[in-house]
Amino acid sequence: SALLAITTFNHESNFTDPASFWKQASETSPHSAFAIMHMSEYEDNVDRRCALIRAAYKLNPNEKYINFYYAEMLINTNKKDSILRAEQYLLAEKRISNFHKCDFYLARIGVEKNDPAAAIDHLLDFLKTEPETTKEGAEADNNLLVLYLNTNQTNRLVLLAKHMKELGLPVPQEIMRKYQI
Repeated sequence: SALLAITTFNHESNFTDPASFWKQASETSPHSAFAIMHMSEYEDNVDRRCALIRAAYKLNPNEKYINFYYAEMLINTNKKDSILRAEQYLLAEKRISNFHKCDFYLARIGVEKNDPAAAIDHLLDFLKTEPETTKEGAEADNNLLVLYLNTNQTNRLVLLAKHMKELGLPVPQEIMRKYQI
């Protein structure tokens, strides 16, 4: 009982917060892509975060969510070639876990590739799972409005704008006036 208390006391600092937990996990399991991947979530330094994501990917490219994090890292560079390269990782993640947030980024890639139909489809798939009241859900609705406007899909634009208004989401005033919503 005393030994257990000492052991617990010695490891208690490893559980003070998620960052401490994942730091300890990645240090004690340096070959765990899972632990290193999660440690990257708590890294504020972008270069170190990217290094952790690359290390986790190298250890196990089939680890659930690692392809998503790798793609997100590429997209956050805001360089067109990196954004387009992210597509392969997002598609791999969809095969591994079918993580719905991949569709949010695949929509952006659709826009980058000048494929608004694909972008719309990905946003609609994303919104099947993501509540519209979340930040990303509201952003997806806004992106859909723009895509419907740019592709002259007036009926879909009006329906979405009315739906957004009912949810209490902001709708651009020019759309409200032009389409009498």
